[in-house]
Parts: sequence; structure tokens; C-alpha cells
Amino acid sequence: MKTIVFNGSPRRDGDTVRLISAFTDALGGEVTRVDSYYRGISPCIDCRYCKTHASCSIRDGFDEVIENLDAADNVVIASPVHFSELSGSLLGLMSRFQLLYTAKLRGEVLIRSKPRSGVILLAAGGDGSPERAAKTARILLRQLGAEPVGEVICNDTDRLPAKDNSAVLDETRRLAERIRLPITSHT
Repeated sequence: MKTIVFNGSPRRDGDTVRLISAFTDALGGEVTRVDSYYRGISPCIDCRYCKTHASCSIRDGFDEVIENLDAADNVVIASPVHFSELSGSLLGLMSRFQLLYTAKLRGEVLIRSKPRSGVILLAAGGDGSPERAAKTARILLRQLGAEPVGEVICNDTDRLPAKDNSAVLDETRRLAERIRLPITSHT
């Protein structure tokens, strides 16, 4: 089983990474983590190159991300919630998947159509609302060819960090256990 995790946190050992670790440790298999703050992948510049080409004009390692997505059985979008949305860095990275959409318009397929499970892991502090971030993540999962099958939202991380929130960590591990089952059994 192969999993690709899109991590939108700049903190290498923060709440979002704690959720990712709990999930991937319980899931097992091969995991590729794409850290939006450290991978060096630029956002889409709307140059329209991908309207006529099966690649992006920016050469920064995004092709490898597409290859990992193509091979993935599971797609995880994990992010802190900033102003009720996914982190800006993660949104910038995800904008590059415009390439998949323009390929469809040309009748081309850049990633294989196969059952993929989609998971959302969010860490939210303060009094913000994570619902908009979760909605955006669900849209992105579908665009990446993954069926959203579960979400874990760790609220109030400024009061109770994820590492100390045993209920949320247990929920995250249970979600990983569910993902191990064939995709047809997710209900």
C-alpha cells in the first residue's frame, strides 16, 4: 500500500505532523510526504503552458509529485487551519494540479484511474472554524482522484496540543485502520 501525504505545516514537529505520524504509523506501507514549505515547489503562475502540453513549464520537482500521486493508493491532505482555510503554502502547491484538469480538457490522463482513499487531517487553534478548510480539502481530494473517506480535526490546539490529545490521536489511528480495508467497504 502506497500513501502520499500533502503536509501544509511549516512546523516540523507541530500538531499537524503529530496527526500525520499517528495516521501513517497505524497505516503502515510506503509513505511519501510532500512538505509544501520545504519541497521547493512553486505555485501555479497561470502561464497556460499546460493547456497544450502534458507537463508544467516550471521545472521544480513537481513531476515527481505527479508520479507519486499516480502510484498512490491513499491521498492525505494535512494542514494547520489558517483563517479558516488550508495553509497558503499548501494551497500554492495544490494549485499546480491545474495540470490534471487541463489534461482532462485535452482528453489526456496523467494519473491512472484507480480506487484511492482520501483522508483529511486538520489542526486548528484559536476560535477559527475548520469547516471551510475541510471543504477545500474534500474538493482537492476529488480532483486528485481520491474518494474522501474520513476526516480528523484537532480543534483548540493552542489549549490542548495534538500530542496531548489522546482522543484525537486514537481517532486518527482508527481512521488508518479503516483505510487498510478495501475501498469498497468504506461507509
